[in-house]
Amino acid sequence: HSHEHGGCSCCASKGKVDLEHGVESVDKRRLAFKITSILLATIFAIIGSFVGNEIASIVLFVLGYLVVAYEYIIKAVKNIIKGEIFDENFLMVVASIGAMAIGEMREGILVIVLFSIGEILEDFALRKSKGSITSLMSLKQDISHKITGDQLSDVSTDTLVVGDIIIIKSGEKVPVDGIIIDGETDIDNKTITGESIPVHYGVGDEIVAGGINLGNVLQVRVTREFKDTTIKKIMDIVSNAENNKPKSEKVITKFAKVYTPMVVLIALIVAIVPSVVTGRWVEFIHKALVFLVISCPCALVISIPLAIFSGIGGASKKGVLIKGGNIIENLNNIDLIAFDKTGTLTTGNMSVCEVKSYDIDTEKMLDIVSLIESNSTHPIAKVITDYHRSKLSNTLLENVQEVSGKGMIARVDGKEYLVGNIALLAEHNVVIEELNTIQTVLYVCENSKLIGHISLSDTIKEGAKEFIQFLQNNGKQVVMLTGDRDSVAQSVAQKLQIDTYYSALMPEDKAQKIREYVNAGKRVMFVGDGINDAPALTCANIGVCNNGSGNDISMEAGDIILMNGAIREMSAMFKTSKKTRNIVIENIVLSLLVKLVIAIIDMTVFPSMWLAVIADVGVTIVAILNSIRALR
Repeated sequence: HSHEHGGCSCCASKGKVDLEHGVESVDKRRLAFKITSILLATIFAIIGSFVGNEIASIVLFVLGYLVVAYEYIIKAVKNIIKGEIFDENFLMVVASIGAMAIGEMREGILVIVLFSIGEILEDFALRKSKGSITSLMSLKQDISHKITGDQLSDVSTDTLVVGDIIIIKSGEKVPVDGIIIDGETDIDNKTITGESIPVHYGVGDEIVAGGINLGNVLQVRVTREFKDTTIKKIMDIVSNAENNKPKSEKVITKFAKVYTPMVVLIALIVAIVPSVVTGRWVEFIHKALVFLVISCPCALVISIPLAIFSGIGGASKKGVLIKGGNIIENLNNIDLIAFDKTGTLTTGNMSVCEVKSYDIDTEKMLDIVSLIESNSTHPIAKVITDYHRSKLSNTLLENVQEVSGKGMIARVDGKEYLVGNIALLAEHNVVIEELNTIQTVLYVCENSKLIGHISLSDTIKEGAKEFIQFLQNNGKQVVMLTGDRDSVAQSVAQKLQIDTYYSALMPEDKAQKIREYVNAGKRVMFVGDGINDAPALTCANIGVCNNGSGNDISMEAGDIILMNGAIREMSAMFKTSKKTRNIVIENIVLSLLVKLVIAIIDMTVFPSMWLAVIADVGVTIVAILNSIRALR
């Protein structure tokens, strides 16, 4: 299927995708139906237990069984037709029907009810909403201001074609890709490229859809229709990449592929071989059916999803939200972790890292600069005023002028000050030697004389270096992908001791890099935070959204959410995954050992259905208690 916002065919076996609104969610009606069927089966079983008439009792038990079991019977039959015989549905149906066939009606219903409850638990774990791509539409400027002759009219952005001339006002999103033909401004492209500070654009520069105009009105010639823009590519990748994303099989399904044929084969041997030798067919068929009931993986059906669910709960206490059981399982298999830079490994916020003054007191220079910058709404101006609050009160401030993309000009107590980049100084014929640095530098001039500079840079996130060392010490390959320029990327990579990095990447480039690693056989985790990271998040085997930015789109695209944005908590996520896997293995071993002992008693001493039931329930309780350890 497809719809007007792009193709979307990502359907799930236990959920449904609302293609009209791009929403994937658990099918609530199906869940309600399953719960209702469990309750009805339980009611039929209770009534059947107290009805005096034997035929009526059997009818009630059979009805109760069919209410809850018919779904699994149909699945088992369909799988047999497709050649997939030995799955968990087949085992549960054979075991439960076997129990009823030898007169153990309650056990037959109990087996299938427990299985259904286990599936509901697993539904909750595995089918957390992968979320909507409709919020991507918030990036789209639905209405554009088109110039036709002498007329300016508002039109739908979808109707714009290459060559149209449009106006982009201050504060508006760039609706389509285009070239500026009049005006200059700063544009915030953080959501598109991850660039940590706004970029200045002028006549002849190409701008891309999704950025936000922070300054002057622009006149732009359209170079790409909306369907060809970067934003539309992001939307398409997010909606379609899920189709190609590797899926982890359920633990119980993988286990059943080995366990089920073994159980069925042993049961057949028990029923046929001794019967042929002794002629006591009824006795050994009874033993075989008891063996099938003993072999029911009730403890596993309950404890495995519960262990996974507990692991998810334990991780959430550290602010790590894991969206499904297959994800916590796959964490153990990750080979390579790719990081976005801005907002993930770095804070994404500029901060003052150096202040130098020449022939003037540093505090006085900062007072003057802060006073001037307080008249600007530019993000860098806010960094300066937050860093130092001006103490000048009875000061004459006049002729304040903001030069877009360059800096500020003002007169303070009769002296002219320039606060800005090298281009601002050159515009006023102030010749200096530009500092050779990757940092953003504000030069401060008084009456055309350089009196100091203020350097700003993005800062490394707390815990980022320690987590990368943790990964490397555990044999994981670490890569950094960023839309920032190479010099900045290189500096951050060196600080964090990351050997491999790629810079100047657009969102689709990041997604392509992830696909290349996945196609090469790597099991890849990508960690990012912005809208620009959504395609890469969906293309990776596991996508981790660092929610420090509070971005809904990347939250929906990610499989794991760092709710407090603290990357240092990711080590706890890996530890939780390992602990959960160990608990699952313990439960499997415990269950198999107990079943083996009871099976031996069944074969050699006497076949007792209730001994099988007691052992199975006992193992289930122990497995459940073991599973909830993952909460810690």
